Amino acid sequence: MEPFVTLDRRLPQRPLLTDLCRRRTHPARRRDDVRPPAAPASPGEVAIGIAASGLRRVVVVSAAPDEAFHGGGVLARALLETGVRPVLVDLLADGRAGRELGLAETLVGLSAVADGTAGIADAIHRDPFTAVHVVPSGGYDAASAGAAEAARIAFALSALEQGYGVSVVECSLTALLQTPGLLDAESGLIVSGSAAAMTRVSSILALLDGKGLRDGVAMRVARSADAV
Repeated sequence: MEPFVTLDRRLPQRPLLTDLCRRRTHPARRRDDVRPPAAPASPGEVAIGIAASGLRRVVVVSAAPDEAFHGGGVLARALLETGVRPVLVDLLADGRAGRELGLAETLVGLSAVADGTAGIADAIHRDPFTAVHVVPSGGYDAASAGAAEAARIAFALSALEQGYGVSVVECSLTALLQTPGLLDAESGLIVSGSAAAMTRVSSILALLDGKGLRDGVAMRVARSADAV
């Protein structure tokens, strides 16, 4: 498979977020080396790096979603603590990222935006427990979306970046690989998982390395069973 996005290394790098990643990988690693086991950052560390970097979009892939919270919601709440105004976009077809924050499944979401029956403003809702704004999935499946639907979602994501400090996009690995526009040289990539899932996190980062994405950051989140 051809790389789904090519990063122009001549573009300015995001220093703090990139440095955060480099501190957690072997400094002498060659391009063909196997990525060592991930030493993850906390959501607070990642949030501070993002806030200082000026990134407008961060894509989060959760490595083991059945046994841990999705990283997108955790990161969005951590970003709020840094003074950044975040919006969480749930690109998971099952809508779990939004549900984990307490949003009802019946709310207008990305599926309505994709089919043209609602605008992005209609799909923005508030986290019941914080000031984080959330765009729920509504059943939208990015991995199987048609061209017209994908174009509407891409336009909506661009619009969100104009209104918020940073967009946190939670999506599956499959959707990420099949949606070229999600990542570019001005976006950040986070792979999250519980402490027990770090081997899986490292495997995903290694896979994305092979696609030309060598600056992903591992983030550790709590297991669902640890929730109070």
